[in-house]
Amino acid sequence: MTRHPIDSAGPLARQVCSRLAPSGPEAALGQILHIVRTYQALEFDVAEIGDADGFLFQYGGNVLDVGAPFALSFVRQLEQVDADGEFVAFFQVGFAFKFAMDADLKGLQNSHDWWFRGQTQPFDEWLAKVSEDRVWPLVRDRGPSRFDIVYGQV
Repeated sequence: MTRHPIDSAGPLARQVCSRLAPSGPEAALGQILHIVRTYQALEFDVAEIGDADGFLFQYGGNVLDVGAPFALSFVRQLEQVDADGEFVAFFQVGFAFKFAMDADLKGLQNSHDWWFRGQTQPFDEWLAKVSEDRVWPLVRDRGPSRFDIVYGQV
């Protein structure tokens, strides 16, 4: 399988989304698990260590400000190393949804869950677990106000 350069991770995420959910935030939310699974299958040129390539599922909002957006995202984190194998930076690609905050969403605790290649838990098992989170019925009922693909070094 082709190992893509890390700097192509953002454009490849856009290609996956435009192919699987071309019609906006509602379509992207409906297809997000398929998008993430498809994107996970792409291999990038990272070190062969367990935490060099991983995914984060996270959601939450600013509970002090009712008008603040509620966010839900999947983030892929790739570790960049130099020719000697020394850490350079992390590169992250996020599939990020924003929702209008309301009482139900405000009642949720902020949450996050990581998965890394090399773990004993297979990716599909982790994805199935986070797809059962209590947040999903709430966000599906509301629909996102915005969907962005964000990427860069952190």
